Amino acid sequence: MKRVAIHQPNYLPWLGYFYKIFAADQFIFLDDVAYSKGSYTARTSRRNGFGQTDKSYLSVPVKKHHLGTAIKALEINHLQDWPARHLNCLIDSYRKAPFFEKYFPALEAWFQHAFEFELLSNWNIYLVQEVSQMLGLDCQFINAASIPVSGKGPDYLLALVRYRGGEAYISGAGGRKYQDPGQFLSAGIDLKYQDLYPFLEQYPYSQFQGPWLNGLSVIDALMNIGEDAILKIFQEYERGKQWSVC
Repeated sequence: MKRVAIHQPNYLPWLGYFYKIFAADQFIFLDDVAYSKGSYTARTSRRNGFGQTDKSYLSVPVKKHHLGTAIKALEINHLQDWPARHLNCLIDSYRKAPFFEKYFPALEAWFQHAFEFELLSNWNIYLVQEVSQMLGLDCQFINAASIPVSGKGPDYLLALVRYRGGEAYISGAGGRKYQDPGQFLSAGIDLKYQDLYPFLEQYPYSQFQGPWLNGLSVIDALMNIGEDAILKIFQEYERGKQWSVC
């Protein structure tokens, strides 16, 4: 069964995003829809410093744009040295983490390339693909803008899945609010929902820096438990069984 997942190209997203990549044969970056200010397309979350009990956000500055500008057209504002600031913030949060020494060289190398990217979507896609490769995720990536179909909302998502020959669509839990399962069933497509957040609430991974915080960037999991434990989380979630806390 060919499984397709779709999501906007977000900035260093959380584990649930990468579970969708893990579970899918094809992952479509939804880059041709309007950018939503305040979304995770231009920001990610991290623990607000070592020992802190709350999260803070790292935002990529973008140039002025019109309302409704497509994500694929959003330009990064490189007038400020935001890559150094983001890297330093991540160092502050994770310098004492168990896997910091293993993953920091890659993280540093990624940010050294940041100024080479004019478009936010390209920068985000680069990072998602780098992390996916690090995790050993075998998935084909496609940009929605390259697929010759049109539509809005769930109709567009269904059209994308059908064009790519998908037999199952892996949706985020939020899709339950606006998707009609019957619409996918009529098209011969199995609609599946990913809801990793409550699973992690029940079976949290170890966070060396302080009390459990859910929904942080994938960088948090890499630094704290490493790639093997992340894959274990994905595998156990997919099997629907309890797992030993890392």
